Amino acid sequence: MSRTGRSRLLVVDFDFFFHNPLQGAEAAHRGDPLLYDWAHAETPFLQEDVWTYRAEDFIQAGVEPPRCEGLDGFWDRFTFAHPQPPLFYADSNLHAGAVTPAHYALPGEAATAWQEVHLFDAHHDSGYPHDNGPTTFEEWSEEEMYSCEDWMLVHHAQGSRLTLTYPAWRPEGDSHPPMVPLTVSVDDHTAAPGTFDAVFLCRSGAWVPSWCDDQFTQLLQAFPGQPRPFPGARWAHPRPDPLPLARRYAAIRAELTATLHTATQPARQPGAEPQSAYEEVRAAYQDPDTLQTALEKVADIQAASLHRLEQTAATLATPEPAPLTNAATPQPNPHDAPPPAPAYPQHKPRP
Repeated sequence: MSRTGRSRLLVVDFDFFFHNPLQGAEAAHRGDPLLYDWAHAETPFLQEDVWTYRAEDFIQAGVEPPRCEGLDGFWDRFTFAHPQPPLFYADSNLHAGAVTPAHYALPGEAATAWQEVHLFDAHHDSGYPHDNGPTTFEEWSEEEMYSCEDWMLVHHAQGSRLTLTYPAWRPEGDSHPPMVPLTVSVDDHTAAPGTFDAVFLCRSGAWVPSWCDDQFTQLLQAFPGQPRPFPGARWAHPRPDPLPLARRYAAIRAELTATLHTATQPARQPGAEPQSAYEEVRAAYQDPDTLQTALEKVADIQAASLHRLEQTAATLATPEPAPLTNAATPQPNPHDAPPPAPAYPQHKPRP
């Protein structure tokens, strides 16, 4: 049986800083909200490879791939109980459901549950209804499983008080209410009340683009304590930079568009009768050089599109990724390693 202590856990999801206009307030500088119409699942393809194609979409739309905002001075808004507060980090917030005060070796704290878990996140992670899934906390409790979208329920079951702060860009919050009592506020950029004993920080690689990984590094480096990777969690950082390849793909498409535009509008001799669109295209493509250039560009784009479709198909065929460890990550002290997390289902999109 869990024994609630007096310690408070601060959990920060990196997507708190990534303004998504499709889920919150529109922002002209971040482009059309439909550019953010993404599938979300914690698989290697959607955490890493897909960002090349999403970056290409922004570049084609004439929008610089958007970055995270509001990181400067973030940690200064919190009061910590210790001069060197402990922090675990991982890609998924799933692991925040497993941590207890014992994992942080907090002095004088023998309890197995937190007094309070305060989450700074663009999603409440407190349960969302799905087809053939739990719709209440009671139904969830019977399954004895959790994921990145309902890990807060683990702490509720242990008697912890739950608090959530949404980012200012998402004042309306999630489209579905939480399954358990949750004290909710919207960030006003002021100091957070109370004192925190430990921190868990997740990168949310399926929600935050890999071209923002340097900003995650900056957030880690600005933390006043000693960040450590969560023992046993798959972690690769930074992810491959998607922007060079995205800019190449975008350039190929732009050049193809220009080539086709030129090809379909050949120069007309003075006094000649205007040609129909069909005649213009036919005349242009009777030129071997124009036709060959266009076909090469089309082939490049078709190859890139086929590669993207093959990656997507492979992701759907293998929803659960194989464990991935970072060879550079130091091995955890056996005394610090948390017990195995309960089994959890496939990761599903948070509203």
